Amino acid sequence: MSALEALKQQPSNWGPLLTHIICTKLDAITLSEWEMKSPKNEISKVEDLVLFLDARSQVLEAIESSKNISKIVDLGYENKNENRKNKFGKNNNITTSLVSTSEIKCYACDLSHTIYKCPSFLSLTVAERIKRVNVLGLCKVCLRKHEVKRCLSQNNCYKCHKAHNTLLHLIMPQKYNAKNSDEASNKQAANTSTSAHAFSVDNENVLLSTAVVRAIGKCTISVLCGSSGGSRA
Repeated sequence: MSALEALKQQPSNWGPLLTHIICTKLDAITLSEWEMKSPKNEISKVEDLVLFLDARSQVLEAIESSKNISKIVDLGYENKNENRKNKFGKNNNITTSLVSTSEIKCYACDLSHTIYKCPSFLSLTVAERIKRVNVLGLCKVCLRKHEVKRCLSQNNCYKCHKAHNTLLHLIMPQKYNAKNSDEASNKQAANTSTSAHAFSVDNENVLLSTAVVRAIGKCTISVLCGSSGGSRA
C-alpha cells in the first residue's frame, strides 16, 4: 500500500482487486480465518485485510518463537541426559575393564590367568613356591593379596588340613627317617656294648675244655655223651 502511494497511486480505490490478489497468495489456514472474520454483507476493504494480516503475522511469530524456545530447552535437556549417560557409561566400562583385568591377572607372571594355573609357578618345587609366595606377599591359604589373618577362605590344605594352600604342602620324610635312624643306631650300639660286656665276663670265669666218656647202664646199653669238664677254680 505504501509503495503504491509512493508512486502517486490511490490503492484505496482498488480495494476489490487488491483484496483478490492478496487472498490468492495466502495459505489455506490464513485464508480460512480471513473468510470467517471478513464481513459477509459488503465488500471487504483492503485496509481491513491488511490489519488482519498484520495481527495474523504477530500471532504466527509468537507461536514460532515459542516453538523455538521449546526446541532449545528440549535439545539442552537431551544433550544433558546424553552427556550424563555417556559419562556414567564410560565410567562403568572403565570399572568393568579394571575388575576383569584384576580378576585374571597372575601374581607370579602378570599374564591373563590365575596363579593356580600358572605354568611357571606350578613348575617350582614346594619350597620354591613358599619362597615365591612370601616374596609376593600373598596369603598362604588362598594365594591372594592380603594377610592370612584377614583371609575369609575356609579351604585349608587337602592333605594335612592345616591353614595353608595345598600347593604349599611340604613333605619332609628325610627329617623323620634321620631321627629314627639315629635312635635305632643308638639302641643297637647299647645292645652290642651290653652283649660284649657279658661275653667278656663269662669268658673270664668259664673253662672251655671238654671230655668225652662212655657210660654203661644196667641194661648193658652203651651211651655216648659229652660232658663239660669245666669247673670253677
